[in-house]
Amino acid sequence: CGCNLADNLRGVSNRYTTLYINSSIGDIKGLQYANLDNNVFIFSGADGAGRNRHKAKELLNVDKMRLASFIKNFNQFKYMLIFTSLGGGTGSGIFNEFISMAKTIIPTLIINVVCVIPSIKENMLELKNTIECFSEMNKTSALINDVKYVSNDNGYDYRDINSKIVKDINLAYSMTGHSSIGSIDENNLTNVTTSKGYGVILKLDNSFDNIVEAIEQAKRESVFEIPQNLKCSYGAIQISNNFNVSEVRDIIDVKSTLYMTTGKKDVICLGGCNFPMSCIENIESAIKELEIRQESEDDVRFKFSPKFKISSPVINNDTFKDVNRFIDDDDIDELFNEDNYNF
Repeated sequence: CGCNLADNLRGVSNRYTTLYINSSIGDIKGLQYANLDNNVFIFSGADGAGRNRHKAKELLNVDKMRLASFIKNFNQFKYMLIFTSLGGGTGSGIFNEFISMAKTIIPTLIINVVCVIPSIKENMLELKNTIECFSEMNKTSALINDVKYVSNDNGYDYRDINSKIVKDINLAYSMTGHSSIGSIDENNLTNVTTSKGYGVILKLDNSFDNIVEAIEQAKRESVFEIPQNLKCSYGAIQISNNFNVSEVRDIIDVKSTLYMTTGKKDVICLGGCNFPMSCIENIESAIKELEIRQESEDDVRFKFSPKFKISSPVINNDTFKDVNRFIDDDDIDELFNEDNYNF
């Protein structure tokens, strides 16, 4: 999942440099920008983790020095955006340890993460992997700047979700502009996209005349989990002339600064928002429901109370004198006639 998203983002714009870390070389094959001699790290002797987080951790411990050397090759970069699935084995298992390693090797590194959350309809293993990874993130949260959760319960298929993720992120990272109502330069945008907390991206439909309606529509159609309120530390807005700029200030509660400009992109990017905890609560509820269902299924037994007694059939051994031939209809009649059964 994470490698595919990184590859798709690189396909959207060549300003991104991609690294691929996996436990299976098969997952790398077919990725357009993965180069085994340059930007790919595969754990030694591994052929996938099989959604087993503990196996992934063991692979990391064995290969930690080689992975550290791989990370050090890219210490010229200031920012890192990590894509990972929380329900899988490799990404979920090494996620938090990898962040700790990266910050140890490159202390000035600013890390943003995009976490793909499984649908609540997924199996127990994926759901529990997600909760375990969330729990571990409490230990590394201080090392992470911006966090985004991707929802798999919004009705989109796999390809649509992946496409929307990378397009929205690239849109947010490139919304600089200058106009009569204000400017958004690279430093302004960095304040928003690297603000500590949860990050929000809303792509507005400019067919709406009312920006309030456009925002509500964008929240409903987003592939990302969106907090109930839009309180944030920093915000950036680039909107077309279709919308009334003054209405935005009534919707978005900004602690520090709201950068605004006009343009064709019609996008809102917020940083330092409250975390949408409902997605985690939904996963926990789904686990409880599965546990109750499994307990109910485990209690099912074949229970039969006969109204009459059935005794074992008395079989005439003479029937099987010739064991090398197939039994025919006469044999069956003899074997199962009423004289041989006591009801």
